[in-house]
Amino acid sequence: MKKFNFRNLYFALSLALLFTFADSAVYIFLAIHHGLPTADQPTPGQLPYQTASDISPRVQCVTAEDELVITETYTQCGHTEETHLSGASEFVSLSYDQLTAEGWDVAETGEQRLKLSRTRDALCPTEAACRLICLTDRGVAVYQGTIAHRGNMLMEMPLQLSELPPELTDALAADGYQLASEDELNAVLESLDELAAPE
Repeated sequence: MKKFNFRNLYFALSLALLFTFADSAVYIFLAIHHGLPTADQPTPGQLPYQTASDISPRVQCVTAEDELVITETYTQCGHTEETHLSGASEFVSLSYDQLTAEGWDVAETGEQRLKLSRTRDALCPTEAACRLICLTDRGVAVYQGTIAHRGNMLMEMPLQLSELPPELTDALAADGYQLASEDELNAVLESLDELAAPE
C-alpha cells in the first residue's frame, strides 16, 4: 500500500489557488479599465429596456382610410339595413372598445376593412317615419310605425267618432289609418282638430 503524499496534494491546491487568483485579477482589471455590461444597462446596439408599466398596447381605432360595412337589425319590425361608408364619418377616431360599449360588434374583414353590426330594439328608419292612427276608448291615438309593425304611441286625441269622415272611420275600425310621413299626419290632424271633443 502506497504512503499518502502530502507534498503532491499541497502542490495541486497551490496551483488551483493561483489560477483562481489570476482569473479574479483579470476580471477586476477589465471591469475597471473597460467596463462590463450589467443587467440594467444594455450593450451598444441594443434597444433600451422598458419596464412592463412603460409598455402600452396599441389602441385600435377607426380611421378615415377604413372601409366600413354597417349592419343594423331592428327587432320591432325584423328588418336589417346595410350601408357602406368610407372617408370621414361619425365613426372615425372611435376606438374598438368605445364601439363595443355602444353595442357594436366589430370585425376586421380585410386590410382597412371593418364590419360593424348591432341589434336595436326599435323600428327601422323607414317604418319609424310612418304614422298610424288607431281608435281608442277616448278617440284616436297616433303611433309610430305601420299597421304591420306598430311602435310607440306619440299622442292621443279625444274625438267625437260619429263626426269622422266615413273613409277614415272605416279605416280606423279595421287595422288603423296608415300615413307615410309626419307631414301627411299633420295634414290629417288639422282636419281632426275641428272635430276634437271638449275635455
